[in-house]
Amino acid sequence: MRSLFQHLQGMKARTTATGRHLAAPIRGPVLWLTLCGGLLVAAIFVGTIMMTGEFRERALRNSERELENTVLLLARHFDQQFDDSDTLADDVISRLQISGIASEKRISETCRKFRSARDPEVQGRRPVLSW
Repeated sequence: MRSLFQHLQGMKARTTATGRHLAAPIRGPVLWLTLCGGLLVAAIFVGTIMMTGEFRERALRNSERELENTVLLLARHFDQQFDDSDTLADDVISRLQISGIASEKRISETCRKFRSARDPEVQGRRPVLSW
């Protein structure tokens, strides 16, 4: 029985020695320094990816806002141009006095008078209505 206890005690001593042998590298500063360095690199990598994604989203929002402003500006410009063309058409209609024309001969006379009024050589001045 004594030999059995000595055998168990020897086994326990060998296990403890082996455990200390394995525990020594785990507690070493080089391993901890390597692990912390790896974690730092991983954290920087994740942070960079997150910031890049956020920058991309912000750039997309800004571009969308600028495009919407451009569309509004173009729409306003075209509305203004259409209003100007309506004003021009109304002015031409009022100058020709189309509602008072009863015959084809009268239309020819009115158009001839309108053309001569627009011709600067005939009048010796610049026309009021120019296209």
